[in-house]
Amino acid sequence: MTTSAQQNLEFVWKAFNALTNNKDKAIVEQSFSKNTIQHNSWGKDGIDNYLGMLAMDMGYTRVRSIAEGDIVAFQGYYPAPNPMGDKPVMSSEIWRVKNDSGNIKKIVEHWDVLCYSPTTQEQVDMAYAGGGNGEDTEVSETRITQNKATVVRFLDYVFNRGRAEIITSLLSSSYIYYEEHGKHEGPHTLEEYVKSCGGKVLHDCKRIIASGDLVMAHLHLLGDVDRATCNWFRLDEESKITEHWSTIQDFTPLEQVGNEHPHF
Repeated sequence: MTTSAQQNLEFVWKAFNALTNNKDKAIVEQSFSKNTIQHNSWGKDGIDNYLGMLAMDMGYTRVRSIAEGDIVAFQGYYPAPNPMGDKPVMSSEIWRVKNDSGNIKKIVEHWDVLCYSPTTQEQVDMAYAGGGNGEDTEVSETRITQNKATVVRFLDYVFNRGRAEIITSLLSSSYIYYEEHGKHEGPHTLEEYVKSCGGKVLHDCKRIIASGDLVMAHLHLLGDVDRATCNWFRLDEESKITEHWSTIQDFTPLEQVGNEHPHF
């Protein structure tokens, strides 16, 4: 991870931690742009949206992080209880930072994907099991580039084109997909999933970022029901996918959205 990306990660986590766990209004006011763009489907643009969240009974536990360029992403969860109910909620949180006119770093844009399916903390722990943490793993820039290329090829050829025959060339033999009901081991589990989706998983890829041994892809899944998803991948020394996690959320009905650009 570059020094700039590491600084962005630390800056964003300090702000988000202040918002959710520490309830530090001063840090929130210092960190968020007054005109922050909000893609959470129920939230509103502007810093007042975040200042209002300070009064909410909520916390956030970060499990994994990625930072590349001006983008930072966290994989984690909101413990129960939280403003969304009495169950823990898994999430992927994505942030864009930018220096304002006074050359002061600010958070200027936010996306998230919220998954409500786990019903217990044990299920959340299962869905987030495994290893990999972008900011802690020393990986060369060459390998990071190769890791991202593997994921791009995986999403393009396997998901969008249905080329299941190349799965074994992109996945490690020890590949594991984690979800709240258990873990699915071996490349054949992904082949079975793609087949169950009719041979393809059609999507529009919005962004891919990579750091350490992790790659995160933010996707719009296309189908009878539109969904937003963040797929997190850990890759091994040969730049093959060895662990895989996902957060998936159905699109919010338009009559319920709080801004003009929900989800993306």
